[in-house]
Order: sequence, then C-alpha cells, then structure tokens
Amino acid sequence: MKLLLLLLFISNIYARNIHIEVSPDSVYVGSQAQISIYVNNIKSGDIVTFTNLNQNDEVYSIIDRILENNTLKYTIQFWKQGIINLNSIEVSIKIKNDIIILETEEISINVYSNILDGNNIKPIKEMNKIDLNSKFDYFIYIIIILLSLFIIFLFINNKKKLNNNKLDKQIDTDYYYIKTIKKLESIQIPKEINQHTTEIFYIELNMLFRKYIKNTFHIRATEMTNLEIETFYKSINLDKEIINKLQTIHKISDKLKYAGNISDNIQFSTIKEQYKILIKLLNEYNIHS
Repeated sequence: MKLLLLLLFISNIYARNIHIEVSPDSVYVGSQAQISIYVNNIKSGDIVTFTNLNQNDEVYSIIDRILENNTLKYTIQFWKQGIINLNSIEVSIKIKNDIIILETEEISINVYSNILDGNNIKPIKEMNKIDLNSKFDYFIYIIIILLSLFIIFLFINNKKKLNNNKLDKQIDTDYYYIKTIKKLESIQIPKEINQHTTEIFYIELNMLFRKYIKNTFHIRATEMTNLEIETFYKSINLDKEIINKLQTIHKISDKLKYAGNISDNIQFSTIKEQYKILIKLLNEYNIHS
C-alpha cells in the first residue's frame, strides 16, 4: 500500500513541473533582466493560472508582463545593488475536477553597482607580528583555541537539542495557525457571484489550507490531490473526526467550485467556516501529538 501511495505521489509531482530561466542572471543597476516561467507537460484541457510577482518600486520595477502558451515572462529593471530576492510564484493547474498547486523557488539576481570610486579605498594595514617566546607559549595558545572551539561546539549542540523540538513545534502550531486564520478571515465573499468569482474564491481557500498543511505537517500538500492528502492523514492515524470533516469539506468545495451561478452566499459562508473549524482541529492535534 505504501509503495502504491509513493508511486502515485511521484507520478503526480513529475507529470507537470515548472522551469525558470533568468537572462541574464546578473546585471548592473539600471539594467533589465527577463524572467521566464515555463509550465511543462501540460495536457489538453488543463487550465494554468499564475500568481503575480510583487512590485517593489524602491528595488525594482516590472516593465512588462507577457502570458502566452502556459508561459509567463517578466521584464524587470533593477534600481538597487546587492542580491535581489524575488518572491516565489505559485501556479495553479485545473485538471478536470481537481487543482494542483506548484510553487517556484525564490528567484535571486545579483545586481552590481556601476560606480567605482578609487578614492575611498583605504590602504591595507600591515599585519601585526606575534612573538611566541617559546614552544610552551605556542602549546598553551593552541590548547586555548581548541578548548574554546570545543566549548562553543558543546554550547551550540546542547542548545539545539534543548530548543529545536520545542521551538519548531511551537512555531508550526502557533505561528502558522494564527497567520492562516487571519488570512482566512480576510478572504471576502465575492460581491458578484458567477462561475469565475466562484472558482477564484475556492482557489484562495484551497491554496491557503494546503499551505497550512505544508508548513505544519511538512509534506508537499500544494502539489497533492485531495485524495492524496486524505490518504496521508489516514496513514498517520489521524483522528477519524478530522478525516471525516476533511472529506466533507472537499465534497462541499467541489460542489461550490463547479456549481456555476449561485443565487445566494450561504454556501460561500459555509465552506469558509468549515475550513476554519478544520484548521482549528488540526492545530489542536499538532499541539497534543
């Protein structure tokens, strides 16, 4: 059974993937670079949606954005030197009755200054001479260095052993839970309800929930199907009540996603509240596990 799940998981990851090209990978201040994001192995009927690259006028400007043939191309002009880190871009792929979320790595570009001022270069100081009077002094000096390194190693190692499990778990449970709930509450029910706004509303909720699972259970939830997520929770013997709620929310979400025009917003409020309850149950499970 585990082998079957592993094969399903691997085939899902490598069926569709993202390729990024940065040209050039290093530029001078004021120069431009092109970033291309390609989605490979797209099948007929797949619908690809890209999130936007964040704008930061003090560091860089987005000159152009071109979307064509499952490819997104940005032309960016840089205004500040250093290693410029651009946010990762999420790609949602609608496959029949399911959605796969892929996420790029953080994109880094070296930006160099085109101004050289030789007058500010300070002369190199001469090396200080250390006079070791005897072999005994040299031996003591080496012992002190070795003892210092050993003490530092023990301190760091013990600190990691004492704090890692406790702090990491606290971050996974408290930080991501609070952050996710706030983000969930900020998602607004669309004023104009139609097929397009319904799908956007579902994708936002589903992506937020998958990110929470990814950060707290350390699995690639943004790239897994609903069935694979349910199978994972069964494999770790998660409480049946939580699994049942997860299955229910997936059914409600699919119904909402493909319902077309909806006459009222009751279903929107219901699915949003169900996500909130499920995230709370998973947070309680993490705290006591």
